Amino acid sequence: MVDWAVSTPELFAGGYETALLVSEWAANADEALTTTALLRLEDTTLHVIAGMPSYDPMSGQIILQVTAVEVFPLEIDPKQKGTGIPEEFEGATLTLVLDDAFSAGLVNGNEIMVAEGRVPRGEEKSRPGAPRPKRP
Repeated sequence: MVDWAVSTPELFAGGYETALLVSEWAANADEALTTTALLRLEDTTLHVIAGMPSYDPMSGQIILQVTAVEVFPLEIDPKQKGTGIPEEFEGATLTLVLDDAFSAGLVNGNEIMVAEGRVPRGEEKSRPGAPRPKRP
């Protein structure tokens, strides 16, 4: 389960089933939907472009193609050479930016999946970008 929150004039939040997020994201294969994100490692934060998702249900891992845009090391070591991006790491936190284009892409991915019969109707209301109930 992936937690999400959108802060516009009002705060909206909820849970997004991981496999559904990846499926809706990947359903946009013709246009290769991407979004900007922050990848937080132990001592480095990276501004990245993330796309081409896949999901391994056995391990619960999301696999993404990530391109680093900028690196923000927490400690500057003048002797360190290279990009400052570790080739391997134990764990990380990825925060995706849910802008209008990415949100619309997820809605489009859901519509593609519903049309193909891969998602039951009604699931489209449980995620960011979905039409929200009007307040009275």
